[in-house]
Amino acid sequence: NNNNNIDKNQTKLISSFSLGIQIIEALCSNLPSHLICPILFQFITENKEKESQIHEKAILSVLGVMSGKCQKEIKQNLETILSLTLRYLLSPHDDVKTSCCYTLSKFSDNLSPEINTYHSKILPLLIQSLYDPRPEIKKNICFTLEAFCVKLDENEMNLYIKQLMTILIQLLQSIFNKNDQKQQNVNRNNNNNVN
Repeated sequence: NNNNNIDKNQTKLISSFSLGIQIIEALCSNLPSHLICPILFQFITENKEKESQIHEKAILSVLGVMSGKCQKEIKQNLETILSLTLRYLLSPHDDVKTSCCYTLSKFSDNLSPEINTYHSKILPLLIQSLYDPRPEIKKNICFTLEAFCVKLDENEMNLYIKQLMTILIQLLQSIFNKNDQKQQNVNRNNNNNVN
């Protein structure tokens, strides 16, 4: 019964969270930034030191929305906001790390070219995150890397290309090896059934 109550409470919390973010997005679409942005900045300031997953996800979701609506305000505080965002990339929690990838991708879309000047802070952390053992996290990191890499010039990419390509080839090789292993198991099972 306790577990059922916890599950129900968690589901309600997630539903309320999603609805809250949806309403914030709607308000940002329909109201001028000078009304919305100070309130959202205050929310981030008041909650950034809280370490629960729901607070971290909320901050990331709000930052993602703000990157489209409050571009001027975010660009004026870009280094501070980026440092806060990148902190969540190191989270052990899948949903926080996934939210961080989504927010960074929104930053790439909405805050260029200014965000690209911070590639030396962003790219090494993203590349390092490719070593994460969780396949879903790797997939999200790859999408975020793509969003940034396509906006960097050749000289900037030269700083990362060797390490990035090495890791990506290792990832591909790992996929090939798993696929080969699966095929060998299928063949072995088929041979056993024939015998």
